[in-house]
Amino acid sequence: MSVHALVIHSGSNNNTAPGGALAGSGWQYQGQWGNALGTTIGPNHFVSATHLGKSVGDTFTFNGTPYTTIAVSHDPGSDLSIWEVGGAFPTWADLYPHSDETGKDLVVFGRGNPRGAPVNVGTEAKGWRWGTSDQVQRWGTNEVSTVGVVSGVPVIYAHFDDLPGTEEAHLANLDSGGGVFLQDALDGNTWKLAGINYASVCCYFNTVDNGTGFAASLFDAGGMYFSSTNNDPWTHQTDMVADLPTFWVATRVSERVAWIESIVPEPNSGALLVFALGLLCLKGRCRSRT
Repeated sequence: MSVHALVIHSGSNNNTAPGGALAGSGWQYQGQWGNALGTTIGPNHFVSATHLGKSVGDTFTFNGTPYTTIAVSHDPGSDLSIWEVGGAFPTWADLYPHSDETGKDLVVFGRGNPRGAPVNVGTEAKGWRWGTSDQVQRWGTNEVSTVGVVSGVPVIYAHFDDLPGTEEAHLANLDSGGGVFLQDALDGNTWKLAGINYASVCCYFNTVDNGTGFAASLFDAGGMYFSSTNNDPWTHQTDMVADLPTFWVATRVSERVAWIESIVPEPNSGALLVFALGLLCLKGRCRSRT
């Protein structure tokens, strides 16, 4: 199920930039891309999910400033699309280049459906339905469970575990395109872009074996019925002693760094060059040409 907001275990709004140990973890690089999000990755480029179906000429809003898209490159090997804009962004994210994502803590950003009504089987809590979309940007946390491939797309996986009182997050409708960030231990624990939200994996759910079901983020699918079509026939998931969490995936940036860098020309080096030229001008060594 492709996703186009975050369901957060604690029920927190998390609608302002995270602080403390999570300060600088990617909120500052998110921009509004229609009803979804995109992440700036260069002075003139941002990346988002291809399946959002956007077009050149659409507007990307970053820090309250609208930018018109003037070109796009769709990745033939994933769900990533890199968009070029007219104008220049003031800041952008670095890419996470390492293949060591498994087991690392992540911060994820999304925009859309918050946590809705609780889902129970009898008296046993299972998770939450997706609420009504409000297009509010939110953040949550999780852990990279593993890496793999879904429908030909390289992805990182994150399970929605039953961790009461935490910011544990699951994707929901209208989360696609939001950024996933990890800390790079080899670069001063800098937060870098490691994924772009791709899908909430599985299906629709029901508490009975007939009729129409619902979309949900479940930390325990045991005892539930599921269907890929949101209707009969429903398949029953045996209730196990241990929880059976649902999970979500994001396109794995480390697998596509070479392609991204073939589109976006070394943004960090460019920023350094501009800064250096600025210093020369301040020293009176900059000359205008006519």
